[in-house]
Amino acid sequence: MQTTVVSPKVECASHGPQPLGLVCTHIFKALSSATVHAVGFQVFEPTDDNPEPVALCGECQSLFRAEGAWTERVGSQVDLRVLCLQCFNGARRMAARDGGGLDA
Repeated sequence: MQTTVVSPKVECASHGPQPLGLVCTHIFKALSSATVHAVGFQVFEPTDDNPEPVALCGECQSLFRAEGAWTERVGSQVDLRVLCLQCFNGARRMAARDGGGLDA
């Protein structure tokens, strides 16, 4: 029997209860100035083991690849932040529209 892990929900002030997505702190900060395209937006799509999509900026993605795994150093730099899935997808569209979205 296969079980599927369901992503937890987050309460968004704009969208109400939603599944969540995770972004690095650099993307999170870039959202307030609408400069997501400047930092990049590389997405790791959900899996059964990791049910939430995760997006990293170019700098965090480079560190992750250099380390070869999610290390303490990566986690410290990335400092994941929670967004509702609609806000996550809005950031993804913003990055793609402005040429900064490359999915991992």
